[in-house]
Amino acid sequence: MGMKAERKHILNYKFVYDNTKITNGKSSFRLKGKIEEWGHIEILSRIFYKKLERLLYGNEITDIMYESSIKKVLDENDLLEDTFFNVIKKKEYQFEALNTMLIKIFDFVYFNVKKKLPYTKELSLIANAISELLENTFKYTNRDFSLTAGFFSGEYPLIIKLENNYADRNSKETTDQIEKLQAGIKEINQFEDPDEAYLEVMKNRIETGEENLNGEKESSRLGFAKMRADTKANITFSPTSKLYGESGITITLSIPIEISSADEMLKIIRTSL
Repeated sequence: MGMKAERKHILNYKFVYDNTKITNGKSSFRLKGKIEEWGHIEILSRIFYKKLERLLYGNEITDIMYESSIKKVLDENDLLEDTFFNVIKKKEYQFEALNTMLIKIFDFVYFNVKKKLPYTKELSLIANAISELLENTFKYTNRDFSLTAGFFSGEYPLIIKLENNYADRNSKETTDQIEKLQAGIKEINQFEDPDEAYLEVMKNRIETGEENLNGEKESSRLGFAKMRADTKANITFSPTSKLYGESGITITLSIPIEISSADEMLKIIRTSL
């Protein structure tokens, strides 16, 4: 990536981050904003990934994991005498070189620490599911969204809720879209086995093409089927929203993620660094 493209990428990330309201709770967080461009979906998914990572691992473990890894990478590059912020301010470490160093740090964290920790695979799969939800937000709503994730006790400890708003909730086009979305999720949930649901939707798409017999586009249904197969989530739909009222909808993913002990995760990190 060249200097101009790198600068644009950094500014785009900053724009999305600055224009997304982030609220942190003790065991939850919320992202609220508006998707201005298609390219912002990837950035929002990354922001969600980092927030969910901190929610699952906790502040102490996340800070130890990254701070220790930064020191390790700086030491390997003979830069340990400088603070990380002094390093990135140096002219020779701007843009391409800075990006390379950041990649080294995240690669170190992944290959030396996170691969040994729980949640690594789940984080990626859940982030992909969020990307799919945000794509639907961009295509079918007025692009306002509220995305909440919370950790609870019970069969489905991780609850993720997406609320969307529609500019003209009562128009025939909007009503048709919502009815098809609701019907698609209902059909996918009829299969007890998420993998079976995904295979059935794939089979139907191959046999009938992009459109099924009712004229409904298969892409969103396929996305929800894959989302359920990847995360094993229980997907529910509500034709209203707590935030947007009757002009909104709510899609909830209840994910049966296994909760890991903080002490065990700390032990893994300390033996990995």
